[in-house]
Amino acid sequence: MQSEFQIGEAVIHRREGLSFIDSIVTISDNQYFLVHSKRQSNETFYVPIERAEGIIRKVMSEKDADQVLRYMKSVDNEYNSVTKQRRDAYKKRLSSGETLDFAYLTAQLLHHDKLLGTKDEIHLGPVDFDLLNKAKELLFDEFSITYKVETDKMDDFIKNR
Repeated sequence: MQSEFQIGEAVIHRREGLSFIDSIVTISDNQYFLVHSKRQSNETFYVPIERAEGIIRKVMSEKDADQVLRYMKSVDNEYNSVTKQRRDAYKKRLSSGETLDFAYLTAQLLHHDKLLGTKDEIHLGPVDFDLLNKAKELLFDEFSITYKVETDKMDDFIKNR
């Protein structure tokens, strides 16, 4: 079976984010990509080649990444003061695996950071920060591959882009 993915290629796993295809293995007459996650380096996943497009995808192009950045700039600060509703909404977006949902959550985190120490400061809890920072990590990992910028320099890169 022919696939658009190649061994050694960086891909985006819907749940794990930036990952790399290590090899192709055959188990019981079925072929799988053996994929490891950047964040969970000891984690490997068997992705059925015939269903790979629903589980992994190519890293976005620079043009697509620029569109995501424009989208982030357009996202308004939205704060739901009902903790459970806010966290459920964050979890839903994070579990979607969709780049624009990660961008939305990252934008919310950046809004929070801008408002620190002002009269409009937003009060988030540790779970909120965990969810928002996870989205930011997933998004910035992909941006780092797309823009060829180290992940730890991504904050400054994004601000200047």
